[in-house]
Amino acid sequence: MSSLLASAALLALCAAAMPATANQQVYTTVLSGGAENPSNASLGGGAGVVTFDLDLLTMRVQTTFAGLSGNVTASHIHCCVAAPGNVGVATMTPTFTGFPLGATFGSYDHTFDMTLASSYNPSFITANGGAVSTAFSALLAGVDAGRSYLNIHSTFAPGGEIRGYLVVIGCTYSLSPLDLSNRAPVSGSAAIVVTTPSGCPVTVTTFQPWVTVASIVPSGGTTTVTLNLTTNAGAARATSIQVADRLFLITQQAAP
Repeated sequence: MSSLLASAALLALCAAAMPATANQQVYTTVLSGGAENPSNASLGGGAGVVTFDLDLLTMRVQTTFAGLSGNVTASHIHCCVAAPGNVGVATMTPTFTGFPLGATFGSYDHTFDMTLASSYNPSFITANGGAVSTAFSALLAGVDAGRSYLNIHSTFAPGGEIRGYLVVIGCTYSLSPLDLSNRAPVSGSAAIVVTTPSGCPVTVTTFQPWVTVASIVPSGGTTTVTLNLTTNAGAARATSIQVADRLFLITQQAAP
């Protein structure tokens, strides 16, 4: 699934999820193999929307996916760790109720009663106060802080074929510069300034070992992301990173 198709799928899911009330919190994500840690060569992609209703104490999970390189074995929400980290499953195990297992494409829409222990991984409840109420608070806080991801596992990648960190719907992000195409240094650091409304988390996912995140520093309405670039001893090389909901192209210059 191309990034354009994934974006279209995300727009369709958002339209189906709306309108959100004052007592609902809605989060979105684009799913890819590149967002897995470590990244993989999956040909698939997808999109997801997660809606928490704070009056009904429910969580609605909507997702669509296509072109997977393996057959689906499970899907969950993992929490809580900053991107691009890996962390255990927070939601029900072994998989979401009714998720289309064995498929390489499909869609899903299910609402979970978050007052039930069965909606969670038992170990997540134990690690977060031992009660359903405290587990719900921990999950909601983690998702709201951009520290959770929706993951689809498959026979191609049992640890996860495609995933994406959840971000608050309605958050808009602008990056300066727009990319580092043919401008990244042979070695050293580079900075990206992210402008976004207050309360919108800034997460960064890198897909190549020669690009790492040194720091993410918020200040007022902007956040500065500093990257470390490993010395390039050969030909020019390129990658992209995901900054919030944006893909950022980096082309590192060849060694002199």
